[in-house]
Amino acid sequence: ISILTFIESAADADVSGLEADILWYPTDDITVSSAIAYNSTEITAIKAQILEIAPVGSELPLSPNLQWNVRIKRDSELYGAPAYTQLAIKSASDSFSALQADKRVIQSAYRVVDLAYGFEINNTQIEFFARNLTDERAQLYYNDQDDIPRITTNRPRNIGMRASYR
Repeated sequence: ISILTFIESAADADVSGLEADILWYPTDDITVSSAIAYNSTEITAIKAQILEIAPVGSELPLSPNLQWNVRIKRDSELYGAPAYTQLAIKSASDSFSALQADKRVIQSAYRVVDLAYGFEINNTQIEFFARNLTDERAQLYYNDQDDIPRITTNRPRNIGMRASYR
């Protein structure tokens, strides 16, 4: 009913997991940075009385079991000027979109790859980049507010050059 709002406690849940960040310098010119998050979520008791929600034992929505990223950057020189090459990958396992049973859909796992090469000459920084190189359409959020299904995705492949002057 569009003009009414209901607020209620939906459920109890258990959440446990592990998060870690890593920063490693294997050589003087290479940096590896990474992060990982593992989460185990479970609905343990249902309290909702107005809406039917996912059953006890179900995973919480918008909570991928595994998310990780890694970035590898190599510093170098281009004709004596500072330069770098960078690869970044970010990934998330599938997750559910909602707690409400009839609006609960699986949001697929995804992996996004970015590349960049940059250098600086005479106070001018130039970067060539490819964001979302594989053109992955990550399903970041699904909703059907007012019974109109919508999926929010990440940006499509984006290739370009950026320049700045200091």
